Amino acid sequence: MLFINAPRFARRRFRESSQDEIDIPDTSYDAFTAMIEYVYTGKSPDFVDRNFFSEEGMGMLNLSEAGGQQDGSGSGSWERERENLSKVVEILILSDQYLLHHLKQETEKILSDCICESTHEYLLGASESCNAMQLYRAVHHFRRNRDGI
Repeated sequence: MLFINAPRFARRRFRESSQDEIDIPDTSYDAFTAMIEYVYTGKSPDFVDRNFFSEEGMGMLNLSEAGGQQDGSGSGSWERERENLSKVVEILILSDQYLLHHLKQETEKILSDCICESTHEYLLGASESCNAMQLYRAVHHFRRNRDGI
């Protein structure tokens, strides 16, 4: 099943197949697990099916870049939103590396909704590193409109 749905696995010969652990560099357990669940179930990971980012958290991401003050009350939510954003970017990168085009499109859609003052540079870099053209265009659209204001 893994070889059918993820062509990159089929091209590799896993010497690790006889071992208990497989080393996948620069990948978190959570992101890899989300990708494997997608390969086996065909369903997008949980973050696609629910509101993964809260409006409050994304608002705090905006405030942090615009010079807004963060009091201690919201910093936990802000950190959680940053972690969530990083997880989705990591899944985007994995989906590109393992040629999972539908998963890549889904993550690009999610990330396009997260573009703001504090995330646009990070998301532009992510889009360029894995040829995520949908996200790339969304970031440039944001920048064009932001500069016109």
